[in-house]
Amino acid sequence: MNNDEWLDDRVKYLKGFKSRSEQQELLVLLSEKLNRTAQDDKKFNAIIRAEKASLRATKARQDAANLINTEKKVAAKAERTARTHELCNSAGLLILAGLVDTKTGKPAIDKGELLGALLGPAQDDKKFNAIIRAEKASLRATKARQDAANLINTEKKVAAKAERVARTHELCNSAGLLILAGLVDTKTGQPTIDRGELLGALLGLAKVPAEDPRRLEWKRAGDSMLTEQSVK
Repeated sequence: MNNDEWLDDRVKYLKGFKSRSEQQELLVLLSEKLNRTAQDDKKFNAIIRAEKASLRATKARQDAANLINTEKKVAAKAERTARTHELCNSAGLLILAGLVDTKTGKPAIDKGELLGALLGPAQDDKKFNAIIRAEKASLRATKARQDAANLINTEKKVAAKAERVARTHELCNSAGLLILAGLVDTKTGQPTIDRGELLGALLGLAKVPAEDPRRLEWKRAGDSMLTEQSVK
């Protein structure tokens, strides 16, 4: 099929849709436009290529789905055949034990009696396996709880260390203000005046109300020095 035939068929097909994508809408509109510009043709050809690519992709997905479904059917049939074979082998054990007639395939004793006899070991194994599974599940749960607890403790330690480092950093920054003010020696880290005197002055500072005009003067002086320090 040449491009014109493909385009005619595709446009007719798309017109039958109540809802079209933006790309499909442009394809229909440009196909009906009589005097298309060079830009229109460029856009038109690009949309045609995109539409063809979309169709190829859709077909490829459908082909893949069909192939997968076919393989699933083949696998299912093979599984049924294998299951039937294994069932016959299992029934062969009953025949060897004289519990099933080899000619008719029917139990040689009452069905209820045979089933009851078979349930005995099966129930014991079922109970034993259930206990094993429960024990394993308990061990896994204990390990999972321990792993979670270890992870939480590790995260707490990391967070606590990070908080300590951040706090130490901020304390050093705060002490740096005392150094800038000349109240702490930059080399030794010790107060340059009596500790009690310094603490008393700081206590007085802490009690100054927020609306006190002195606080505005202090801010101007402090910001000025911080700006000078940042420039150095």
